[in-house]
Amino acid sequence: MASMILLQCFLFAASLGCSGGGSGMSSSGGGSGTGLVASFVADVTSPTAGEVTLAQGAISGDTFTVEVRLTGISAVRSAEFDLLYDASQLEFVDDTPGTALETSGLPVIYVAGTNVPGVVTVAADIAGPSTVNVSGTRPLIGLVFRLRRSGSSRLDFQGPQLRDGASQSINSNWFGGSANGS
Repeated sequence: MASMILLQCFLFAASLGCSGGGSGMSSSGGGSGTGLVASFVADVTSPTAGEVTLAQGAISGDTFTVEVRLTGISAVRSAEFDLLYDASQLEFVDDTPGTALETSGLPVIYVAGTNVPGVVTVAADIAGPSTVNVSGTRPLIGLVFRLRRSGSSRLDFQGPQLRDGASQSINSNWFGGSANGS
């Protein structure tokens, strides 16, 4: 089963035209010089056990990172979801690895990309027969965006799944937020 999930991640990455794991852009890297300043407001600022939330990460001018965070979830092996946003407002730039799955001690495969405007498709998977217990709140992955213009954009999950070592769905609640540019 583990090799099947790993194969699916690689095929998914190829279909998006990306290799996963980020392209090396620092989440604190400079913006494009648009003069805009980004901010992010999460729907849930004090998550409880069993929740997956978005939170503000690093911001540099018009470029910002949104962290996808897990809180109090046991036996996690993988995650997959789409994150919806207004493509006229935001541009997806890169992904940065989190630490939630890294505690397994095995390699973690991260794939994030977009081949439909306004949708970032994300998969993260421990490359081996292991799971992690997330106590407290830990970042799963960071998603880096750049503002295209001033205004606001919702960021919401679609089709989110956390899976355990047997590829069974883990019950969890997912919450988004809003990106703002001025």
